Amino acid sequence: MNVMRRKLAVVTGACTGIGLEVARLCARQGFELIVVADEALIHDTARELGQNGLSCTPVQCDLATAGGIASLLAVIASGERPVDYLFADGVRVIHTNIDGTVRLVFAVAAGMRSRGRGRILITGSVASLMPDAFRAVYNVSKTFLDSFAMALGNELKDTGVTVTSLIPSATESDAPEELAAAVARLGFEAMTEGRLDGLAEVANRLHVPGCKSRARPQGVPSSGTP
Repeated sequence: MNVMRRKLAVVTGACTGIGLEVARLCARQGFELIVVADEALIHDTARELGQNGLSCTPVQCDLATAGGIASLLAVIASGERPVDYLFADGVRVIHTNIDGTVRLVFAVAAGMRSRGRGRILITGSVASLMPDAFRAVYNVSKTFLDSFAMALGNELKDTGVTVTSLIPSATESDAPEELAAAVARLGFEAMTEGRLDGLAEVANRLHVPGCKSRARPQGVPSSGTP
């Protein structure tokens, strides 16, 4: 008797804010989960979501370091289950927003591409559109994430893998839970449906200013290929 396996989602930054809300959405869809953060609170997230027979594995590691990325990839490999959904939430300036995100996405996207299916959601920020003298490095790192998501989505054209770039505003980790949940829901829906566009209007109706998403078709990366 064949038993259909549950889809596996990897959610980073899953302690608070949008990351936590995306993890909750995944659990409601019946996905098995690997939740990641550099705080001990990630174990609380796993206990909350690991109910009703769902598997929710916490990984406490620093994705701003090569060792942290290696630790997460080791946990993924040990489960011998392919990753169906990846939510990459860059929360710490250069090393996490750029180095960590690129390493993790390329590593996981390789398996997705070989299987011909997968969904990736990368969270940026409306700060990517606004130079800020007091947050110059942070804003530039978010500009990178937005550009990276769009470029990677186009490079992965016709492989069955989509990349969605979620660009919320006013939704830092300590944002009100209702606001973070609304933004997470918009991004989650766009990611799972592989939508090209369409969140800006919905976000405005929900009074989430500056929130939009882009989901691009995919192709084989020309350099640094996953």
